[in-house]
Amino acid sequence: DIAILVSQEILVASISSEIRAAGSNILKEVTLFDVYTGKGVENGLKSVALGLILQGFSRTLTDEDVDSEVVKIIESLRQKFGATLRE
Repeated sequence: DIAILVSQEILVASISSEIRAAGSNILKEVTLFDVYTGKGVENGLKSVALGLILQGFSRTLTDEDVDSEVVKIIESLRQKFGATLRE
């Protein structure tokens, strides 16, 4: 799961599409489970939480495989939308 902060104007559908485009063949599913604005989130931003299902066909994924995929996706979201990870 990841939670990112993005401008309120950015559509969740655009975020999901970018994740799918940035992900490799181990990314099987992207599921939105929360959008939050309010206390703890800067005005003009929203927190978008997404579940990422990663699965290998021929082998069990290692922590390194998963971490590498998530870093690649987050970097793509940062470049395209100015997204940052919500801590």
